[in-house]
Amino acid sequence: MYSQVVPACPTFRKSLLGNNSTGLSRAAACFAAAPRRLLTTLPRAQPGTAIDHRPSFPLVSSANFGARSTALGSPSAFATAAVRFGQLKSHYSTRDNASPMTASGDPIGTITALSLLAGSLYWLLADPKDSVLYTDSASSPLVIPKYSSAEAPLSIPSAQQILDADPRLATRDKSTYELLVSMLVYKACTIETLTSMAPDVLHALDKMRLSPAAYWVIKRTFFAQFCGGETDAEVVDTMKKLKQSSVGAMLDFAIEVDIDHLAANSDEQELRRTWNQRADQATAFLKQCIVTSSAHPGSFSAVKITGISTPMLLQRLSNLHYGLRHLFTAADADHDGRITFEQFYQMTSQLPGYLASDNVTKSNQLISELWQSIAESGELKAVADADWADVEKVLSIANPAAQQLYVAPGPMVVTDVVTSSLAQQPRTTCQAGPYTYESLSYDDLEDYRLTMQRAFELAELADASNVRLSIDAEQSYFQPAIDHVALALAKSFNRLDDARGPLVFNTYQMYLKDGYRKLVSDATRAKREGFQFAVKLVRGAYMVSERKRAAALGIPDPINETIEDTHHSFNSGVKYMIDEIHRCRQEQLAAHSSTSPVETESPSFASPALFVASHNYESVKNACQLMEEYHIPINANKVMFGQLMGMQDAITFSLGQFGYQVYKYIPYGPVQEVMPYLIRRAQENSSVMGGVQSERQVLWSELRQRVTGGRKHHYQQQQQVHASDLSTLETQGIDLGTSKATNTSN
Repeated sequence: MYSQVVPACPTFRKSLLGNNSTGLSRAAACFAAAPRRLLTTLPRAQPGTAIDHRPSFPLVSSANFGARSTALGSPSAFATAAVRFGQLKSHYSTRDNASPMTASGDPIGTITALSLLAGSLYWLLADPKDSVLYTDSASSPLVIPKYSSAEAPLSIPSAQQILDADPRLATRDKSTYELLVSMLVYKACTIETLTSMAPDVLHALDKMRLSPAAYWVIKRTFFAQFCGGETDAEVVDTMKKLKQSSVGAMLDFAIEVDIDHLAANSDEQELRRTWNQRADQATAFLKQCIVTSSAHPGSFSAVKITGISTPMLLQRLSNLHYGLRHLFTAADADHDGRITFEQFYQMTSQLPGYLASDNVTKSNQLISELWQSIAESGELKAVADADWADVEKVLSIANPAAQQLYVAPGPMVVTDVVTSSLAQQPRTTCQAGPYTYESLSYDDLEDYRLTMQRAFELAELADASNVRLSIDAEQSYFQPAIDHVALALAKSFNRLDDARGPLVFNTYQMYLKDGYRKLVSDATRAKREGFQFAVKLVRGAYMVSERKRAAALGIPDPINETIEDTHHSFNSGVKYMIDEIHRCRQEQLAAHSSTSPVETESPSFASPALFVASHNYESVKNACQLMEEYHIPINANKVMFGQLMGMQDAITFSLGQFGYQVYKYIPYGPVQEVMPYLIRRAQENSSVMGGVQSERQVLWSELRQRVTGGRKHHYQQQQQVHASDLSTLETQGIDLGTSKATNTSN
């Protein structure tokens, strides 16, 4: 039989068969990688479609295989194999990076061609039940279908089946070199000594003028793994590659600021000028980032408020917030979350502007007017009390009347006619429990005005460019001020009548003890003030520095005590937001009963939006299951997902494969400017050993398969989509054979 299916060329027959009848079996064993590569490459015409970058050629059905014993004896059998091989050779000869190792000449190409042909013959002779392309029951694996976000169905296979579909989605298009670099980076991230010493090592290298060499290495390792490039052109190329896998982009021009790096003996006026100049430059860079993001409409552009403000202002505003919050809690004697006017007076009379005032009567009148403004807003549960959302709104630094409670009167002496800079005013320091806060100066108010001006310029450009803004979370000693800016932008730009959905997403760190309460409080404010509440939920990325700083200053550790507490906080936040989305949707459907659930929602109600930014398998699965339970369409701009560049790619690409709106957070910029981000990312990974270990296992499995050409590994045996789920999709009218990939951000 072997002689019947092998070409007549003696040389070719000898190379395959050798001198005995078992030669083909040995050849097939030698080229074990080829049949498996064919099996995972050739798609079925029905019910699935080919995965990205794989050729769409028709296959012989399992029904036709019944007559293979006679077919193999006919000339047409080899003709079929030859045609199939020719198609494959043509495809792979024109495809970029088709092989993990680039062909270096005709001999290599010939060997590759012979390998593929031998594999084709082996595949024809093999038992069809050995192939992942043939199924006899609902439990057999199938090729994964691909949906665009616009074509995605209301209901799809279970969350676990989607996330477990195929880990190779994340590695199949990477070169072998890229896989090796990724393994090296992940291994380095597990060495806590290395990651903790990184800042000191880089500082020492800089002193020895060796930093260029260090940055050269970093750019080709850590930077290549976690960042999208140094220039706009490089990051656009990264976005295009992601788009091919139905993954959107959230760009971040990665510049981070830390107040611990400020010179202790520097003149504050000089620092103000320096930081404001830097903020103006950063604003220009961020505008360019928005323009770059607009290459794919609907993308995100990340904004760090520390980049467009002065760290001194952000810390003072945040300290005031912590002081206010502590005063509110202390005034709330019965712990019901509400205070009376007397309790409101008790807390506001301890603010620095009141304490420094030389006109107590005027200050008391101011407090009465502020309380009355809460009553006039119509948000009081009763005339006698108010909750934290009411108090936080009326005492906002944006309220000119409330500013008088924060600014201690002082001399207004102009020291610089050109910049109109004021002499530093004497500050009044106050204590609220463990928190120390001080009065603001007129310079602080000017810095606040400049910060808000820059933020609104960015939001206006993003609105005009159809790019969404994600306000990044940062250190807890900056975060309250950042939240203030984010909510001000959301109130102005997250309009209820905007069919595109919310423009501004604020980030909530659920590893903070106060994270869930803050989320619910801000959601309440959004309802009352009438704008779409859009959030990005993360666990948090500053644990190491936060705990170190809290211990040094003797203040409460803001981080949850255990990882289980953080998991609970995060999952509770996801549940709360999806519940709110479902509630609003039900209200809309009740008010517009003729509107189909898949059609555009009415702008009559605030419509929250959730961005689940997590690398945690269980958390992502939980969010998907809640969407399925509440019948929330995956393409409705209500629930989105995201992972960092270079981390948990299997989750990202699996979600994108099934039409979920999923994004990669892509930091970019000059290597030296991105270093704080890279160091923090390495430190975070070193503390999350399980996640890094799973990444390395996927990479190692891919490398092993490429090197050994081994048979289907355990991932393919365990992680497949079942036929019954695909049949469900077909009954819903989803054309699995014609779906095309598009960027989920479109």
